[in-house]
Amino acid sequence: MTLMTPPPLDVITLKPLS
Repeated sequence: MTLMTPPPLDVITLKPLS
């Protein structure tokens, strides 16, 4: 799981899941 990564793709995917 990559939270602090350059690509904001993970952040956008985790945001709606939260």
